[in-house]
Amino acid sequence: MKPTGITPLVSVKEAQRLLGGRGRGRIYALMADGEIDTIKDGNRRLIVGDSLARYITRLIAGRVKTPAG
Repeated sequence: MKPTGITPLVSVKEAQRLLGGRGRGRIYALMADGEIDTIKDGNRRLIVGDSLARYITRLIAGRVKTPAG
């Protein structure tokens, strides 16, 4: 596994920041669509950092359809 510079687990708020200020709803939609992997730790939902890095790579490569607007 290559280092990504993203911590192993990130909060939804941190994911929003890493994705350029995307809305909370968009982050949850990515979770629901299986675009990013998450784990549940008690009451918290955390995003797997490597999963987020892979999503960003797909965005850069143009392999992710983003909603209009």
